[in-house]
Amino acid sequence: MTGELIPIALIPRFMTYLGMGTYVTIPVLVSDFKSLTLEFWRGTLAFSAVGGTFNAYLEESMDPDAPVQQWSVLWSTGTPDAQTRVEVTLTRPYLRVRIVLGNSNYGQGGYSDTYSCSGISCWAEGFMERRVSGEGA
Repeated sequence: MTGELIPIALIPRFMTYLGMGTYVTIPVLVSDFKSLTLEFWRGTLAFSAVGGTFNAYLEESMDPDAPVQQWSVLWSTGTPDAQTRVEVTLTRPYLRVRIVLGNSNYGQGGYSDTYSCSGISCWAEGFMERRVSGEGA
């Protein structure tokens, strides 16, 4: 039996992240849902000519305040300039997206903070399928 489909926007169109660092969405309580179908689009990585790097992680956890080591990765990518359909089964109560921007040349060959900036625009939207009464959590 198929459950009701509820729309979700984990990253609204068109969010831009700029600068080396880790960017995390607010954890979403998903315990009433059994699966997620997500379209994840990301644009060209800005400043990639000077070593910019990008990684995205779709993660779940038992605790919304858990440190990064206690979040399980459901899906990840390091490929910019693409769109991917992600389908996962949800097994824990909280879900989030983590974006990591870095620079492989940082601190090497005279690159300073001025040249170590990375940037990317992206969005992640889709549907969660609600658990049907009688299905396990």
